[in-house]
Amino acid sequence: MKKLFLIICALFSSSSDAGQNSIVVIKTTMGDITVELNNDKAPKTVASFLGAIKIRAYSDTIFHLTQSDFMIMGGAYNTSLEELPSQPSNINEADNGLLNEKGTIALNINSNSQPIINEFYINTSDNAFLDHKPEAKENSAYSKGHPVFGKVIKGMDVVTLIANVETTTKGPFRDNVPVENIIIKSISIVK
Repeated sequence: MKKLFLIICALFSSSSDAGQNSIVVIKTTMGDITVELNNDKAPKTVASFLGAIKIRAYSDTIFHLTQSDFMIMGGAYNTSLEELPSQPSNINEADNGLLNEKGTIALNINSNSQPIINEFYINTSDNAFLDHKPEAKENSAYSKGHPVFGKVIKGMDVVTLIANVETTTKGPFRDNVPVENIIIKSISIVK
């Protein structure tokens, strides 16, 4: 399954149109969020994200972390809080000049600074500490930063609703897990 996921994402990595930003709609149980992806500044990240959308990798997943002063994170777990198969990308485009500002979308990274293709988040505040840090030691964990690849253009009110739900400690997480599942029903490509 992991190999198939990687192959499909790789196939789509050259198919995004440079110069023309893609638009996607994240359909959730709390409403829709429209996101403009930055094909120019994060072409490989956008292509991987679109490839994952095309194989429905995000459908019926949840937002498993929500904080009003931090982010909402989803795409990597099902409604039973079971982690779905994913493979880190070996390309981190966090040095593209896009910042982890309120309303932007980015990929989470692992301890080797590799983006996790199916785990994305939307910033609910400015999170500069997640940005690329050229002065950091290259081999230090998270030194490359989290790659921002787009921004919410409609539905920030939905992001705010999600960010402010009641949370608890559940499954493998310490805290900030919504008491009631917030399901990502699908993500569709509009443009």
